[in-house]
Amino acid sequence: MASASAPGKWARVFKVSIYLKKKDDISDQQFSDYYAQTHAALAGPVLLRHNCISYTQFHHMTEKARDSITSIFGPDALSPQNPMQPIAYDGCSSFVFASIDDARGFFHDPETAQILGPDSVNFTNTATLQVAIGDEFVAIQDGKPAA
Repeated sequence: MASASAPGKWARVFKVSIYLKKKDDISDQQFSDYYAQTHAALAGPVLLRHNCISYTQFHHMTEKARDSITSIFGPDALSPQNPMQPIAYDGCSSFVFASIDDARGFFHDPETAQILGPDSVNFTNTATLQVAIGDEFVAIQDGKPAA
């Protein structure tokens, strides 16, 4: 339960996050460009058909992230002895649906299987995909404590 010292609320949504690694033979920039422009354009219409509330991509370019990581966490942040290490994934697609039925509808849609799945081989190493599914707790929204 949220309190004045710990604001927030459980969102009444169903969230799916898929973590992915880029293909070995493409650059970080090629991965990011294809993922954000081509793949997102293909996914959008199918997601909207299934009442997707939100579709976001997180692009984690390891080389570009190094300076930011050391700036935020200090010069030893990338040391192998540091218990916190950069995630071993290059991107994450997060989908928020109103219900599990909407999520199931998207992932079982023939267009997802026939177009989006095959398109992913153009920029990802599909053997490394990982998924996380769960509830979302919102502590801050629109720059304010969630009510």
